[in-house]
Amino acid sequence: MYTLDLKLDKHFLQIELLDTPAVRKWVDSYNTYKNYYKANNLDQDFKATQSSIFPHKHHFRSKPSDWVNPVINMTQKDCVDEINKAIDDANDSVVGKKFPYRAFLGMGWKHTNLMHRCFTIAMTSVTNWQHEIHKEDLKQLKKDVYVEKIENFRKFLTPEYEVIEEHTDKFYGAIERINKYIHFYEGFQTSERSWLMYSGENFENSYLQLEWDSYDITTGAHKYFFTNRINEDELKESLPDNYYEYDVFFGKSIAGKDYEFCYAEYDDPLEYDITNLDNINGSLKVFFGNSFEEIYSNSDFTRWCDGYGLEKHLYLPIPVGKVIKNTFPITSEHLNHHSENEVWSDHTRKLAYPLNKITSKLTRIIPDYII
Repeated sequence: MYTLDLKLDKHFLQIELLDTPAVRKWVDSYNTYKNYYKANNLDQDFKATQSSIFPHKHHFRSKPSDWVNPVINMTQKDCVDEINKAIDDANDSVVGKKFPYRAFLGMGWKHTNLMHRCFTIAMTSVTNWQHEIHKEDLKQLKKDVYVEKIENFRKFLTPEYEVIEEHTDKFYGAIERINKYIHFYEGFQTSERSWLMYSGENFENSYLQLEWDSYDITTGAHKYFFTNRINEDELKESLPDNYYEYDVFFGKSIAGKDYEFCYAEYDDPLEYDITNLDNINGSLKVFFGNSFEEIYSNSDFTRWCDGYGLEKHLYLPIPVGKVIKNTFPITSEHLNHHSENEVWSDHTRKLAYPLNKITSKLTRIIPDYII
C-alpha cells in the first residue's frame, strides 16, 4: 500500500492509494516521471488546474466573432486560421489522401468532432484520416484498446496515405496543432447538455486536475511522455465494491475523449477513441463535494451511456484512492481563482496561491503483520 502526500505551502493533503492492478501501473508511471525530472535536474512536479466533468457550460455563445478569449488570447477566426494552416502542413507531409475537412467560422459540434477524429486516427495509425469499422467491431475494439491501442486499431484499416520520410516531424507537429486549435475553437462553444446537468441543487462540476507540465507550448505535444496500460480484466478488478467512497481518480490522458466530454460535445460514445482510461501516466483528478455519486450512479449521463449498451466499467472513472488527511478543504471557489498572467505549458492558467505550486511524495506503507 502507498500514500501520496501533497504539500501546498503550509497546507497538506494525504491520499491513501488502493492496491489494484491499475493503481500498481499508476505507481510505476508516477515514479518514472519523478525519476526523469530528478535525473535531468528539472524542478518539476504536479501542475494543478481546474477541470470540469462536463465542459462548455458558459455564455460565450453570445460573444461576437471578434471577441478575444483572454486565456488563449485568440478569437474564433484565429483558431479557424490556425487549424487550416496546420491542415495545409499535414497535407504537404503526405502522399495519398489529404485531410478531408476544412475549418470555418460557425462550425458546430458535428464538424469539430469529425475533424478531431481525423487527428486521433492519424495519431494512432499514421496511415489514415478516417475508418469504416462496423459498430459491433467498435464495441469489441473499445475493450481491446485498453491493453494495446495502435495494433488493435490498425488491423481494421487499409492505408490511404504515406508520410514523406523527411517530413515526419512536420506531419506530427501539424496534426498536434490541428488537435490543439480545434480544442481552442471548441472553447467558444456552449453545450446544452452541460447546462442541463446543472439542474441538481448541489451539483459540483469542478475537480482538481494534477498532471505533469510537459507540453510543447507551440504544438501542444508532450515533450516527455511515459505511459502504462492494462487489459479489460485488470480494469474490472480495479473497481472496488465500495466504489462511491473514493474521491481520487486517474487523471485524464486520452488520445481522444472521456465519456463525459463525449456527452457534452455530442460525439459518438461507441467510437474507439472514447474511453474512461487510456494512458496511465501518473496524473490524478481529485473530486470534492457530494455530487459524484449523483453523476455516476443515476443521471442523464449514465442513462445515455446505458442506452448505448455500454457496461459501467467502460465509462466509470477508475479510482486511485481517497483523501484521508486534508488541512486545505478544496472548493469550487479555490478552483475558480487563477493567476492573472501565469500559464502552464498547455496555456491553462495557473491557480492562485496555495494551488499555484504543489510538491508530491509517494511513500510505501508496509503493514505491521509483514514486519
